[in-house]
Amino acid sequence: MARFIELEAQAFQLPEAQRAIFDEEIAEAMQRDAELDHDPSAGMTLEEFKTALAR
Repeated sequence: MARFIELEAQAFQLPEAQRAIFDEEIAEAMQRDAELDHDPSAGMTLEEFKTALAR
């Protein structure tokens, strides 16, 4: 939790435009997380992930 607090403090020091981009990325990550909670089969296995990274 301490690391999160440090990151949060650093994020608040970013210029407004950069914070807006960061906020959008966090919102997208939260949406994808909710989608995976709703339908776990929409995700990929570790092997599929490794294969995708190798491309």
